[in-house]
Amino acid sequence: MDQTIARISIFLLLAAVVLFLIFGKTKKVEQKYQKGTERQFQVAHAEGKIEIAFNRDGMRGRIDDLTGTHAIEYDFSKKWAEAIGQSLFYASITGKKAGIVLILEGEGDQKHLDKLVYTIRTKRPGIDVWTVQNLKDKKVKVKI
Repeated sequence: MDQTIARISIFLLLAAVVLFLIFGKTKKVEQKYQKGTERQFQVAHAEGKIEIAFNRDGMRGRIDDLTGTHAIEYDFSKKWAEAIGQSLFYASITGKKAGIVLILEGEGDQKHLDKLVYTIRTKRPGIDVWTVQNLKDKKVKVKI
């Protein structure tokens, strides 16, 4: 009986250590970068109305975030080039300033942000850019 209790205690202790090692490391990664859908990031970070439908001159679509000053496109970093076109299109439809919120999912996403910033700096299309890394933190304005 005492051996059975000792074995169970050792098993539970080892299981707790394994769970701590698995989830302890994952939690640190989640604090900086958090997976989510584009829609979840919109809901967490939008400052205006989200998913605003439009139909102008036969062109239809939905603006991700429409504020008093900006028409903003939310996209994951690998879609940085598409985000430029979408944000400029939304700005043209609304008469507001173009904006992009680039969702960063990991350290490797910096290269996409660099391409976006380089393009905006060299071509000057007048787009404001923010980044987000998780659903809890505020979006961060990128200095262009």
